[in-house]
Amino acid sequence: MQNIIITGGAGGIGTHLSKALVDDGFKVIVIGRDPAKFDRLYEGIEKKNNIEFYRLSVASVHDVNDFFCSLNDLEYQLFALINCAGVQGPIGTFSETDSDEWATNISINLLGTANIIRGSLPFFSGENNHGKIINFSGGGATSSRPNFSAYAVSKTAIVRLTEILAAELQDSQIDINAVAPGPINTAMLRDIFESGKRAGKEY
Repeated sequence: MQNIIITGGAGGIGTHLSKALVDDGFKVIVIGRDPAKFDRLYEGIEKKNNIEFYRLSVASVHDVNDFFCSLNDLEYQLFALINCAGVQGPIGTFSETDSDEWATNISINLLGTANIIRGSLPFFSGENNHGKIINFSGGGATSSRPNFSAYAVSKTAIVRLTEILAAELQDSQIDINAVAPGPINTAMLRDIFESGKRAGKEY
């Protein structure tokens, strides 16, 4: 059975990906911070042996290293990694947003993605295993996105990181791409509505 890691796999988009991939016969390893979200996801899964949950923060190098050590002990090999984990806030003009919240966004969206990719690369070494890494881009990666500076900067960086790794990995059997799904009815969209005027024109 082929193994796929999904960060944020019990969140908005991640939930749908996790369910679809389990139904397609993959073993899905969900990374997240909220066990309650995974419990809700788990209840809707028929092939319960094909999904498991690891609670950790992708922004923590220590957590990520411990996670991949446990996978190594189990002699896992990966078919794919999908990086869905991310946060949108803080919302508002750059001068009004909280510096700690801004740094948290970069830590999760950019550094968290980098941490997971770095840890996963040795697990794409199976014979005849053509691996796949998919990162999530988003609003602000291709043009300015006022009132969402941290998110836009982090997603712009994700695109460039993806391009760099695609070049560095071109002689390997690992493909890496970025996907921008556009507005989807998840908690992030609700955050915009709840932010009101702080979200600017997007509200």
